[in-house]
Amino acid sequence: MVQSIIKTNYNMFYTNVAKQQKEKLFLFRDTHSYRTLDKNGIEWSYLFSGKGADIILLLTGGSRAGESYSLFPELEKHYRVISPTYPIVDEIETLVIGIEEILKKEKLKTVILFGKSLGGMISQVFVRKYPNRVSKLIIANTMSPNPRYNRRSKITAKFLKVLPRIVVRKLTENHLLQLWNEAQEEERDFWTAYYKELLYTYMPKEWIISQFKLSYDFSNSFQFSPDDLKKWDGKMLIIDSEFDEIFDSSLQRELKMLYPQATKHTIKNAGHSPTLSKRKEYLSVVFDFLQKC
Repeated sequence: MVQSIIKTNYNMFYTNVAKQQKEKLFLFRDTHSYRTLDKNGIEWSYLFSGKGADIILLLTGGSRAGESYSLFPELEKHYRVISPTYPIVDEIETLVIGIEEILKKEKLKTVILFGKSLGGMISQVFVRKYPNRVSKLIIANTMSPNPRYNRRSKITAKFLKVLPRIVVRKLTENHLLQLWNEAQEEERDFWTAYYKELLYTYMPKEWIISQFKLSYDFSNSFQFSPDDLKKWDGKMLIIDSEFDEIFDSSLQRELKMLYPQATKHTIKNAGHSPTLSKRKEYLSVVFDFLQKC
């Protein structure tokens, strides 16, 4: 079945959410239809919308959802944005090849590649495999291949596999509560409801496990060097956060050392989800980079 955001029983999740906030989300979904692609037996769905000549390929993080609601509506005001929903696979290479097939289908030559968290890992592989496809690269709240993190991902995937589905979902919810609570107070009820909806209607146990397998594959299958992109003439921005709960300061340092040519910005007093806690600053940094570089 094609994985895309579907209309659910909204009252199940959004009862306590301000009317204006939830109606804005519902309007977004009513006006954005998913396109599909079947490649090598894997079904993809993706959104493609917006204004402007330049195209942003937006690769989301652990929410998996192509709508990437914390960023997509703002980016599409100025750019055409294409954002895929990830199928349940275990290898980064499979995602990279599938994303390339989407670009082929849409007859897109070059894109601004914007990946956050897991999407940042995928982006680093994509720009190395298809450098001529990428004019600019933004990676945020992510890491480079790291054996230490690799071991943790492998152990976690094995642990989750033997647990009942309901327990995996609950553990994931407890973990994500840290991220939801990072949202600004006036939006916290909305983002809690939003991510609960994604988790309980859209992120099955198999996907949750596959995310750890993808993280493992990223560090196990790839080894990067600062020389990898020497011949790539694009511009690059790295965004990280002062208190990222997922990727700590040592991982952030390693990532920055890998890309000495990149513009770098650290968002102070923010965790792994600065799009929720510091969205104005986050978008200002992104748009400033895109307009000046």
